[in-house]
Amino acid sequence: RAHFVRVSDPEGKVSLLLGNVHQHQAQESAQQTAVLELIQRVVERWGPESQHVIIGGDWNASLKDRIGYSSGSATEAADDRLGAWARGTGLVYAAPESFTWGAGTKQAVLDAYLVRDANSIGQPVVFESEDPRHDHRGVLAALEDDRIGPMPELESLRRPVRIRVDRLKDPKTRQKYSERVAAAVARVRACGDSDCPFKRLNLMQQASVLAAKETLGTSGGHIRPLVPRYSEAFRKTAAHIRLLKVVRRELLARRSEIHPRPASRAMAKLWHACPEAYPEGSVYRALDNLAGEAGWSRLAVGGLRARIHNAEEELRLLRRAELSEASEKQRKAAIDGFWNGGGLRRFLHPPSPALHSAALRGEVVTSLTITEVQPSLARTLHGSGTSISHDGPERFKVKLASSSQLGSVLTAMEKEGAKVAAMDTRAGIVTDRLERVALWEQWLGEAAAATKQRCGRCASQTLKRIPGLTGLGNW
Repeated sequence: RAHFVRVSDPEGKVSLLLGNVHQHQAQESAQQTAVLELIQRVVERWGPESQHVIIGGDWNASLKDRIGYSSGSATEAADDRLGAWARGTGLVYAAPESFTWGAGTKQAVLDAYLVRDANSIGQPVVFESEDPRHDHRGVLAALEDDRIGPMPELESLRRPVRIRVDRLKDPKTRQKYSERVAAAVARVRACGDSDCPFKRLNLMQQASVLAAKETLGTSGGHIRPLVPRYSEAFRKTAAHIRLLKVVRRELLARRSEIHPRPASRAMAKLWHACPEAYPEGSVYRALDNLAGEAGWSRLAVGGLRARIHNAEEELRLLRRAELSEASEKQRKAAIDGFWNGGGLRRFLHPPSPALHSAALRGEVVTSLTITEVQPSLARTLHGSGTSISHDGPERFKVKLASSSQLGSVLTAMEKEGAKVAAMDTRAGIVTDRLERVALWEQWLGEAAAATKQRCGRCASQTLKRIPGLTGLGNW
């Protein structure tokens, strides 16, 4: 009914406490109260250690006006319960303007966010789900924190796809691979679609790679796991628990049978692996007859239940020890890398990510100070969702979310005749494709000591590349 997770940004500057709730129905008042108490305990425990506390989901209650509901019903009591709980915990209710659930003439906002700081998220909006099984509309809200950037591209989180070249050690596989590649290349030559030799070579290469993937197979393509793999001891214990559960289920099913049946494969396997799991004095050849006896079956089922409980506790302790050991290894490796692997040097002089990386480190524009602002420009910026505030007489401060937003703001300013008085920047991680290309262009110009570039209006040589500033989508 309630799930929580604590996450932090890649640079470790901001910690988030995120919660997802699926509350009980309005008629189940005791269950709703229990879930709210659980959420309150989690917030009291982990909230002080987090910069943002955001809890969202289906509350089955609303602090906004409902349509089509009668007064004095269970839903009204659920709304009062949620309102009193929110006031007691100090959380702020953030909900979309439109309804999230409707049936006939009834409409209500049952899905919303409860946040500790009203400025943590923007105005929530609703969207229609493409899954026909969903009877609620989805709710989206943007996390407004300048210290948190967008997530890296999904491709950077996946393991690269590689061809299983090691399978060429098998002579049969190697022969099969050679035949398939030769046939694929021959088909490309027979087609003769292009007169250009480089295009034909490119088609042959693509056909050869496709034949290699079909013959040898590939590895990778999955998201890199953060949790260590299960050990051999863990897998053996988990398999033993599954065997105990299967045998217990079979013994319970045989109680109602009149004619005895031979011992199943699971019962035989458990006897050979752990004969003490059966009641004392049991004989393997008599298992088929003993399974039908009520007294023996009762003892066997009870003993198996106790063994399953002990084995599951052992499994949890084993996994906890494995995770602690893996965490300790990572900590020691991080310490060794810091002192001996160049970590101290990178800490004192942070390098930029590689050019082929999905993220680059550079100077990101965070805000603009503009003057000579016309009322029409202020209305335009407010209408586009840009954060704008007064910064003195005839001065405004515009907060930016990305360089693409900077381009649209500058375009609007140029049309209205406004001027930029100051531009605030900070070092950050850039993940957008156009922003990365703009950084590369800036670095190339600086590395080449470019001195001929000048602004066409003010003749300044201090230029900054801004994605999306022209109609061609460049800068």
